[in-house]
Amino acid sequence: MADVMVEHRVLQLTIGSPFLVHAEFAFQTKTHVLLGLEYLSCGDLDQLLQSKGRLDVNSTRFYAAEMVCGIQHLHAKGIIHRDLKPENILVAETGHVKITDFGLALENMHGDRTATDHAGTEGYIAPEMDAGEEYNAAVDWFSFGVIMNKMITGEREYKPKLFKESTSGAKNIILQSSKPQHLQPFHLDAVEAAEAKDFCPSAKDQAMFRGFSFSNLKTLLDSGFTTTRASGPPEPP
Repeated sequence: MADVMVEHRVLQLTIGSPFLVHAEFAFQTKTHVLLGLEYLSCGDLDQLLQSKGRLDVNSTRFYAAEMVCGIQHLHAKGIIHRDLKPENILVAETGHVKITDFGLALENMHGDRTATDHAGTEGYIAPEMDAGEEYNAAVDWFSFGVIMNKMITGEREYKPKLFKESTSGAKNIILQSSKPQHLQPFHLDAVEAAEAKDFCPSAKDQAMFRGFSFSNLKTLLDSGFTTTRASGPPEPP
């Protein structure tokens, strides 16, 4: 069950990142705690994918880069999200995305700390969590890999049972699928993110971000960059 007080505390830490949803206000009655979040008018990534089927390369790279920035900010604060999925990636009218819904987050997960309790949404849960084993922040990168695979293929093909004995099954599903060859680097990165317990992406080392300037994301934010849901965001210069 989501914990509203956990969400309230995490929202106090999200203010440092433009790729995480922020709280505008909060108040409490005798029976309820109410959180007022910033309004993002273009729905969520799941709705976007339902309308488009799958995204083009530039849009996938752009959204993935913004998610990486948001996830890394949470992890630097000792927060594991644990419920990353397209429904929890909101789309602003400016074309940028923001991660939301921190009610299942784990706090104070610094250094070598691990957990064993189960949380998240079926299909996006890392195999070690699904098996009741110890896990760390890498479970968020598994979910990120599943989301990225869905963005580039329009399908959610990862299932935890594929990873219980070998990761080769998941690799074959992706690499042998009849998808355009120009998406192959994205397929490989999605597999790497989803199969490795200790995966922690370095943007400069990932094939999907080669030639992509993360510093320009801030420039686009500051310049009031806008886009349409139909065409998707362009690759930053």
